[in-house]
Amino acid sequence: MRKNAEHALNKAGITQLVGQVHAVAEQYHCHSARAQRISYDIASPIAVNVAVADSEQSSINVQRLQGLSFAQHRPFGEVVLKWQLCLAQQTVIKQQYPTVQGPNPSCLLHESAMLQRLKGQSCSPALLQTIEETVVFLKHDWQLTVIVISYYPLGSLKNYSQHNELTNSRKVALLLALAQSILTLHQAGWTHGDLKPSNILIATEQPDLQLLLNDFALAMPIPTLSPIASSITVSSMSTANSTALILPKGTPAYLAPECWQGQGTSIQSDIYAFGIMLFEILTGTKPYQIACADTDTQEERLHQWAVAHCQQPVPKLPASWQQYQPLLDGMLAKTKAKRCAEIVEIIRVIE
Repeated sequence: MRKNAEHALNKAGITQLVGQVHAVAEQYHCHSARAQRISYDIASPIAVNVAVADSEQSSINVQRLQGLSFAQHRPFGEVVLKWQLCLAQQTVIKQQYPTVQGPNPSCLLHESAMLQRLKGQSCSPALLQTIEETVVFLKHDWQLTVIVISYYPLGSLKNYSQHNELTNSRKVALLLALAQSILTLHQAGWTHGDLKPSNILIATEQPDLQLLLNDFALAMPIPTLSPIASSITVSSMSTANSTALILPKGTPAYLAPECWQGQGTSIQSDIYAFGIMLFEILTGTKPYQIACADTDTQEERLHQWAVAHCQQPVPKLPASWQQYQPLLDGMLAKTKAKRCAEIVEIIRVIE
């Protein structure tokens, strides 16, 4: 695809745009902002997140820039800024032609609305502020959206697990706290759609362990129909190929088989992702792995993940955790009809 030089950005241009984001945030009392993570979508048939180019000279045709920054806020103290910049015309197009699988995964306004709905439910971080502004850069209008949430110094479940020696009792406590947060979300009438350790925050450790769900970009209302009413078989995956692969939203390592076959998220797909995390918390490794070569395309890697989730048997827990094997089998069942129906069932077993 031919690049439009008017919005082709190199590293220096991206840095300038991030600076404008922080300048706008400062007008809303978010001071001393510093970028923690930046990614962007390029102009291609399939948008892909990539790392910021190392070269000052190389440029990319950017359609959307998004990131995470830390800042000091008066009067809230340390806060997290989740922000995105979209070309104004792209924002209009995405609003007019939403995807069939739900809200755009970059839509912070959807996430802001979700955090508002969940206020007081004790399963999500506190939303402190939502900012919407237009930023002019390189002769284009960019729509800026920022949501300001509380900062939790204990970090994500992923970081917590990597930097702490977890006893068996602590692992069980983490599973129970996580199950309770997911249950609260489901009781509020929503599924998450992208459950994984990096999207779980450790809110408090003492006196009671509390976990919060984060990143609600893919959250969807729970269908009125029974979530197990439309189970499908997975035998068709034996002939799957990359040209026929459905590209689902979410994180490949945690996606339920039905998500690879065109179905939307449900209570059961959240339970499947929780099952992946249960194995991960108890053993320190993911239950399904793929072998990727540097030359593999994105579709080839996704195809490997699809086959892993749809065809590989549920892995066995080590002997020390065998009491949870029947539970894991139920959480990672290949069809929704055979999967655990509700989080409360899981809580009873773990307790």
